[in-house]
Amino acid sequence: GRDSSAPSATTLKVLREVQATHPNLDIVMFPNADHGIIEFTEKADGTRVEIGFSAGYFPLMVEWIHFKQPQVNVAGPIVYDGDKPVAPPQ
Repeated sequence: GRDSSAPSATTLKVLREVQATHPNLDIVMFPNADHGIIEFTEKADGTRVEIGFSAGYFPLMVEWIHFKQPQVNVAGPIVYDGDKPVAPPQ
């Protein structure tokens, strides 16, 4: 969502277009993550401090490997399923 290396809005647009003809394509976006699914906090002086991987990233990968569908059980990630974004279960 906040990738400094790849334009996330453009990437999401392209992936959503591909998803229209490939409905088995799962898209999960971590809105506060930079490149590598790493989140940062900003100090008052504008410098960024890495705080780690986005919550739920690794459990999501395990679930996808086992079940081949995104099962997101933490707040934050957005799952794009079909025509609409689906909020994660709370």
